[in-house]
Amino acid sequence: MASSTCITRDPMSGAYTEKITISCWIKICDPDLSNGGGIFMIRKGNSYSNSRLRIYLESGSNKLCWELKDSTGSDDSFLKSNARLRDVGAWYHICMSYDSGLSTAADRLKMWINGKDVRTEYGGFQSDDQVGSGFGLLCSSAMFVALGRIDENNGVDYKFDGSMAECYFIYDSTYDVSTFGETDTTTGEWKPKLDIASGITFGSQGFYFPFTNAADMKADGSGNSNTYTITGTLTQSKDSPSTNMSSLNPLDNYYANATFSNGNTKITTGSGREASVTATIPMFKGKYYWETQMVSANAPFVGIQPIPSFGNTASPAPLQLNGYGLLKTGKVETTDGTGGSTVLATYATYTTGDIIGTAVDLDSAQNKIYFYKNGTILGSSGVNITSVGSTSQGMYLAAFGVIASQDTLDVNFGNGSFGGVALTGTTYSGADGSSTFKYEPPTGYSALSTKGLNA
Repeated sequence: MASSTCITRDPMSGAYTEKITISCWIKICDPDLSNGGGIFMIRKGNSYSNSRLRIYLESGSNKLCWELKDSTGSDDSFLKSNARLRDVGAWYHICMSYDSGLSTAADRLKMWINGKDVRTEYGGFQSDDQVGSGFGLLCSSAMFVALGRIDENNGVDYKFDGSMAECYFIYDSTYDVSTFGETDTTTGEWKPKLDIASGITFGSQGFYFPFTNAADMKADGSGNSNTYTITGTLTQSKDSPSTNMSSLNPLDNYYANATFSNGNTKITTGSGREASVTATIPMFKGKYYWETQMVSANAPFVGIQPIPSFGNTASPAPLQLNGYGLLKTGKVETTDGTGGSTVLATYATYTTGDIIGTAVDLDSAQNKIYFYKNGTILGSSGVNITSVGSTSQGMYLAAFGVIASQDTLDVNFGNGSFGGVALTGTTYSGADGSSTFKYEPPTGYSALSTKGLNA
């Protein structure tokens, strides 16, 4: 979801309930939220402070919060994790099970992050005010419900800026976190269980958004006939908890002074900056492909470098040491990390609207980088690059930026869109089999994703 997008229903049509379950996968864009990240809420009509439930990430800390207010506006329950959800390259699974009828107060609201009980395994709670016994959550016809949004007391709303997947709201029943996820026996990572909706009793007010229908992103898989509305534009993405796609890293923004949007796949660089922004997933071995659309092309470059740019005050070069970039002039340059560069090849120029494909081969005897302009290769032999094992960090990162001036770039790491607009017409997948590109990647090259790393 973009920071201007949410799914709403107005009104609900249920009654009080002492039991609900909420499960959702989220991928954040901002490690230091300035306006909070609204995940889910229910509130009474236009009363922004009374009879409400809010689940969100706290402004400035990214700590996960649950807040339940009664009809007088007093907190009946407020819990805030010590854990901070700040990893912009990862999917987080959050799950909450509410049962105010339980005799033990600490059991009435359970909160899990990535399958771990926050109370005992994830750092505990900074604030821990459990709900009172038998407190019913109001879900009547006077209530407004939203996914990807919360409202403040003054009526200002804060929407979730990032991606969501496998979102459940279960009315009048509780389920354990193991219903929705499990530990991968190979990687040890928490992953979603799929195709489980048929075994869940959603209740009359429940919903399930799998986001699998690109033509109707608000399609509800719960079996209920409740009507929902999309505010803004929801774009389906191949980026998911099962296939984590690379994105641009907002932490690597020391010199670029860029702004990030569209799930951290779009950057607008700072004016007059000479710097790069790198991707979240590193390349140690393998063959990878991605595409960059030039929204503007004053002086952009696309390429790779072995280290992030942030904090390297001694070397504010467009690309770091052993970096390789294709400039709009068609020149492929490598840098020494202090501003000096060497031209390795000269290809056709590119400009606004062009799509530059980048292919990196770290498996062959001679490591290489190839560039494509609107699907046509530029220089069939590619450019030799330093072997990955001889770089300073033993890896490469996809890199994007400007030599001077200011530019806007949209990157498709295989998620199937440019600038939040889904690709249409004929599209292609990489060797990973789970990516979508505008142009056909070279044979054997995968998307820069978790599946691509293991293709």
